[in-house]
Amino acid sequence: MLRTSLKLIFCTAIIGSACSSTGPKVVERLEGYDDTPDWATGAKVMWSEEEDMFFANITTMAENTRPDACMKAAATSARSEMLKYIKSNISESGQINDEDVAGDPAFESYTSFLAQGSASGARVVNRYYDKRVFKTDAGIETIKMRCAAKIAVNKKVLAKQLNDALTKKTKGNSKVREKLQDTQNKFLDSL
Repeated sequence: MLRTSLKLIFCTAIIGSACSSTGPKVVERLEGYDDTPDWATGAKVMWSEEEDMFFANITTMAENTRPDACMKAAATSARSEMLKYIKSNISESGQINDEDVAGDPAFESYTSFLAQGSASGARVVNRYYDKRVFKTDAGIETIKMRCAAKIAVNKKVLAKQLNDALTKKTKGNSKVREKLQDTQNKFLDSL
């Protein structure tokens, strides 16, 4: 007991925050897990393995939320957030010139699908939750539930959906469609 007290005093007085943990303390987690799975940390958002594309989404809710409801919300959100993530990466790639695509029907159809749709065939492959103690700016401790869902969609199925959205409108600038197709392929290949 004396040793623990001395250690606590030493950490507080001499080293300060260096002795504390690096993140919020986990007070409860999904049964069967000793640690947060790598895919649920937020370090990777979208990646590819074998024939599937994976997307992880994290949702934070109040402590008293039912875990199943929180994990379901994370999964539902993941389906639409995946396409928004793709849209953001394609739009910000630097390969698409805003002046060239302004008013182009193919571009408008494509971005509309990405902004509003959800990937068909996307399935939940894993779910996770934990409850963590956070400190507010005022130093008050609060507990939040953090839920994650990992969804997968077959690469070929996703590519077909993206291509169908791109080629739905045949009017417009064919060079814009070619640039979009090229940018989309480069993004998907980079994962």
